[in-house]
Amino acid sequence: PFLFGGGQEKGIRPGTENVPAIVGLASALERATVHREKESVRLTKLRDMLIDEVIKRISGAILNGSKTERLPNNINMSFLGTDTEFLVLQLDAAGIACSTKSACKEGEKASHVVAALENNTERANATIRFSLGADTKKSDIVCVIKTVERLIKKS
Repeated sequence: PFLFGGGQEKGIRPGTENVPAIVGLASALERATVHREKESVRLTKLRDMLIDEVIKRISGAILNGSKTERLPNNINMSFLGTDTEFLVLQLDAAGIACSTKSACKEGEKASHVVAALENNTERANATIRFSLGADTKKSDIVCVIKTVERLIKKS
């Protein structure tokens, strides 16, 4: 345990429950439930736009996984022949947040998920993961497309 004590809480945690955080979580869940279907449709359109345009414009860009059987906010692509670690740094400098793999796998060179799905080390070493959210707009997607295209063609 991080904290000790809490016999009144069956030894799980000491102190009183964090009521404001509990109420905040309930409110966030309620809002997410109300907007879930509409937001899912909106994010799916943005996701598909990014996937389609990047594949159309950038030679060597490949979608990892199914285009339809994935979360509405998730895009994982490989850019063959590209140093994606450096590309992520360049995108960050341009104000675009993305990653080469899951945060919990820091220190690994390649995406173990892409390696397992595609059985392809080159693809696994050249991945970038984009996540969309409630604040993502079409203009953001257009910016990402143009920036990725410019950076890859420059390298």
